[in-house]
Amino acid sequence: MHSDQEPEQVDWGWEPELVHDPATPDDPSAPPQPAPPPPGTNGFAIASMVLGLLGMCLLAMPFGLIALTQIRHRGQRGRGMAMTGLAASGCYILLASFGAAIAMLIDTDESTDEKPSNRAQSVQDVTVGDCVEDVRETDLMFSIPVVPCDQPHAAEVITQFDLTGPWPGRDESARRADAGCTDELTAALIGSPMMEVLVSFVFFPAAESHWQRSKRVSCLVMRADGDDLTQRIPR
Repeated sequence: MHSDQEPEQVDWGWEPELVHDPATPDDPSAPPQPAPPPPGTNGFAIASMVLGLLGMCLLAMPFGLIALTQIRHRGQRGRGMAMTGLAASGCYILLASFGAAIAMLIDTDESTDEKPSNRAQSVQDVTVGDCVEDVRETDLMFSIPVVPCDQPHAAEVITQFDLTGPWPGRDESARRADAGCTDELTAALIGSPMMEVLVSFVFFPAAESHWQRSKRVSCLVMRADGDDLTQRIPR
């Protein structure tokens, strides 16, 4: 059985009204959101470049490496500055290494070519080119003062040779040494412009104990008038 009356509406209580926030992104009328600020320049990159150009490599290099790491993670600017600091530091290190190597080579050459000045040298240890400050006619000379040849000196060692055989006695040792030095000096100084003003002086083993240690003979020249020499003997 149908009824012509409309169904009775039931009041279920207050229904909240839905309110749309106009500021939400879904609202086309909402104003555009401002873009985030661009990332700045990394401070370590700036410090690396400045310190690198100033040659402060111990700080510039770690700062540059830190800057590259931070730039990669944060998207900051300054990679070129960090690379400049690292490159400048590397150049300074290379220049310093090169300079140190050159200085070592120069120091080595000087220590090889130049002997200490005014040193006492054993008579048996003098070498060709040594300049001797003083010489005396004695069998008891065990050491002599060796000086640079551009300083005043009495004689210069021109050549050396060794005697042979058993101990021949003092006089025979002297005779052999004199004869050998005459031949050696003549051959060495035949073209020297000072040949006419020079006389020889010989270091030789004058005792059997000396002979047992070394048979070396050193042939020196000095001025015949006794004046000092002030340079090496020209050849």
